[in-house]
Amino acid sequence: MSNLQSHDMLILCGGLGKRLRERIGNQQKTMAQIKSEPFLNLLLRYLKGQGFGRFILCTGFEASQVEDYYTKNNLGLDIAFSRETEPLGTGGALKNAQRLIKSDTFFALNGDSFCDLAYQDLFAFHQAKQALATLVVMEDERQDVGKIELKPDGQICSFLEKEAASQKKDCRLMNAGIYCFQRKIFSHFSDKKPCSLEYDVFSKLIGQRLYGHVIKEKLLDIGTPERYEQAQKILGKGHLL
Repeated sequence: MSNLQSHDMLILCGGLGKRLRERIGNQQKTMAQIKSEPFLNLLLRYLKGQGFGRFILCTGFEASQVEDYYTKNNLGLDIAFSRETEPLGTGGALKNAQRLIKSDTFFALNGDSFCDLAYQDLFAFHQAKQALATLVVMEDERQDVGKIELKPDGQICSFLEKEAASQKKDCRLMNAGIYCFQRKIFSHFSDKKPCSLEYDVFSKLIGQRLYGHVIKEKLLDIGTPERYEQAQKILGKGHLL
């Protein structure tokens, strides 16, 4: 896994976490406690075990909570911070961090979710396809999320909004919020603010080396009180870590 050491990992840590406020107040949701430590700690340690060594934390809402903590507790990792002073969206947050990215191939993920994913396999798939962008996709039966359709070779051919996806029962693949990119991806980013990866970038890249890497693993996220409770039960017992 040593070849992941030289590739930057960006983690989106700026979300407002409105749905989780009843449980954590104004705390940044990536800092929500799992067994007396921040959720983000568990994620960073897992990624360190996967071979990553350099991280860029994209902060926004309650940025100082994240920055102050990891300035003092870097877990033995090389950590840089990219702070947005206004809501920039998922795409805008990555573009804001562009100046800090050192590697030509880099990774990004949402800081409020965890997946027991083999990142080496994701990297190998991305290289084999000579992809510009690779999205991790997984099967999910939920009707309240958008879905993704793939060609036999793994190229993404369409994104379906949740209403359209609910009409196609055979369409079960969803975006896991984990990505592998080539630096050239930034030439396709919108200057609008905020800028969404899903709506302003990916939707315009269909047919331009945009791939989906299908995995069988499940995704744990802490975005709602119910899912936060589930993550505490599973991760708090050390499962998956």
